[in-house]
Amino acid sequence: MMMHRYPGPRSFTGDDRHLFFGRDTEKQELFRLIVLNDLVVLFGESGCGKTSLLQAGVCPDLEEQQYKSVFIRLNSTGTPPEVQVCQQLKEGGYLPADMPEDRSLWEYFSKFWYVDLGEVYKPVFVFDQFEELFTLYRPEQRAAFIEQFASIANRRPPAGLSPCLLYTSDAADE
Repeated sequence: MMMHRYPGPRSFTGDDRHLFFGRDTEKQELFRLIVLNDLVVLFGESGCGKTSLLQAGVCPDLEEQQYKSVFIRLNSTGTPPEVQVCQQLKEGGYLPADMPEDRSLWEYFSKFWYVDLGEVYKPVFVFDQFEELFTLYRPEQRAAFIEQFASIANRRPPAGLSPCLLYTSDAADE
């Protein structure tokens, strides 16, 4: 049986890690940036291998260091971006199943959790194809998402939301 090194038109994944090589410098630099910074933007031309570098190169190494890479893609124009984030985090089992979908990104990210075999992992949120926020959504949807995203990046709760008033399932039952 002949092994093919390239996955074709799809990106390399973590399962393809053994096939992904030749970008060690980029992998090490990106790994370092992610570990040392709260926000990292990786950009480049379409098809240059950004997703492959992350999925098969950097993310497996991050997971060895107690980080959990969570890929989020905003591509459903009929659903507000922040609701898509909630849905994807719920589907991945990273949010309580009863988390309402009408909350802010701050609330979703503050409730994120990932534990595997008793080990707690720190999340690394990867917005794959983030440029679609600018090409698929109306200006008011973009502005609302960016405002919420900025509150997270700046470590400040959004206006009108106190960090101690975050959603809990107990509070929802009252």
